[in-house]
Amino acid sequence: SSNTVVKNGQPRLPVPDSPPKGVPYKAVVYIMLTGGADSFNMLVPMRCSTYYDYIRIRRGVEQRTNSLLKLDATDSNQTCSFYGLHSKLKTAEQLYNSRDLLFFANAGVLTKPTDKHSYAKDTLSRLFAHNHMQREIQHLDPHLVDARTGVLGRMSDALTREGLKVHRFNIHDRAEGLEGNYRPDPFIVDASGIPLFNENPST
Repeated sequence: SSNTVVKNGQPRLPVPDSPPKGVPYKAVVYIMLTGGADSFNMLVPMRCSTYYDYIRIRRGVEQRTNSLLKLDATDSNQTCSFYGLHSKLKTAEQLYNSRDLLFFANAGVLTKPTDKHSYAKDTLSRLFAHNHMQREIQHLDPHLVDARTGVLGRMSDALTREGLKVHRFNIHDRAEGLEGNYRPDPFIVDASGIPLFNENPST
């Protein structure tokens, strides 16, 4: 629009809050660690045949069971009844045992099984480009079903369609993982803190 914004001196009517849905408040906290992480050095399969595959493939750099924090997974539908957590991750162990933490293991962006000889033609992702993988892990959409969105943005969209009031916040900068199809857009809090409301947006 090319219209000039002119104040009329009248106070803006308050926007009524959406009626509560009776659902308790919940938050998803997503911490994006932009460095590399050797996930098989953090979470190790135990007490199942997968552990022997792990030992065979990771020979020389494997984690031994006597050095790991044991996580009981017997009440889940997992291949292994127990998993081992790196000994330095004691807080993660406490959160898991109190049922406040989940692990999404073996989640990636391959579009089909492949090997080191065929991965270049078998996958759309540039697996060995660090910057590309940072974006891929925020989108988690290797088949490009909704390429503009991120994994948290799609979660937000699904909750919005259910009639829930959802807000997305990001610290520091725009995060592709928060991009969705519904408004409001993610609110960015940078290093200077929460911005003040600008009563005169033309300045």
